[in-house]
Amino acid sequence: MQIIWPSRLSPNSKSAFVSVILQNRSTSERTDFTSIGANWIQPSFGFWEFFCFERPKKMSMLPDEIWSRVLEFGLEVSGFTFRDLCCLAISSRRLNRLSSENSLWSRLLAVDFPLDASSWTSDLWNRSSKAFYRTRFEKDKERKLAAHRRTVLSVESDIAIRSKNLKDLQLQLMKEEGKLKATMAELANMERIRQATTALNVWQPQVVRGWQEQIVEQSAVPVEHRIQALEMELKVCKTQIAVASKAYKGQKQKLEASKEWLASLKYHPLDEFKLERETTNTRKHKRLMKRKASMEENPFEGEEGDDRGSEKNACVSNGSCYDV
Repeated sequence: MQIIWPSRLSPNSKSAFVSVILQNRSTSERTDFTSIGANWIQPSFGFWEFFCFERPKKMSMLPDEIWSRVLEFGLEVSGFTFRDLCCLAISSRRLNRLSSENSLWSRLLAVDFPLDASSWTSDLWNRSSKAFYRTRFEKDKERKLAAHRRTVLSVESDIAIRSKNLKDLQLQLMKEEGKLKATMAELANMERIRQATTALNVWQPQVVRGWQEQIVEQSAVPVEHRIQALEMELKVCKTQIAVASKAYKGQKQKLEASKEWLASLKYHPLDEFKLERETTNTRKHKRLMKRKASMEENPFEGEEGDDRGSEKNACVSNGSCYDV
């Protein structure tokens, strides 16, 4: 019977696997190998996660040494991980016992935690490799979770700082805009005074001349000097507003990017599913309550419609009602 191999398995790996089994079997058993027929199921998260054979009795006749060699072959060639061994362990008691061997987990320790090899080699004499791997994995998981929490806190503090900077820039913009309006109003007033000063040199009626003299006397500073100062102040205000606006836009973009990064850090599929489900249930509950309230306000609305329909049917059947 033909063997169905995983699509990711190379031809060299197939021949090596077959040679491992054939080398460890007797000559009389080799003729039975073609009748075994193995179907290999390959999930997306592992390579050999589960074994499903057409004839389990034939495969159960293989000694433990062959299965151990197959597992070692998976670690060496196929890139077995701790998830693969754990999935194999829950498939049967025999694989549970074989997948707990120290040699397999020692290799996984050397592959997954190569920097700590000097620290855990001495401890392997007192405890099993699987238990030590579990302890080391839990510590590494806690370290990653702590690093993730630190990253989240850092992004949250960055968002708080940028929000405060945005408020300060917004206040600065409002202040500069108010100063700009006041400067423009004063500049317009000084322009009016300058026009009045120029008009004094020309003959005018006494009433108009007196009004212009009153305007000129109110200005204690020379008009030309004050106009130049106001024009410079107007330019400074416009420059400050342009700089603050540019900084405000930059801070706002960075704030939006930080919020998106924080949302991606806090995203969890199960939490999002629960939130969507709660939202849907809340909407359904609101609809039901609204319908119930409308029914309580008009309890006979449906009955009146039914009575009208029954009266119309009776008139039509008796022939006493006609459309005009």
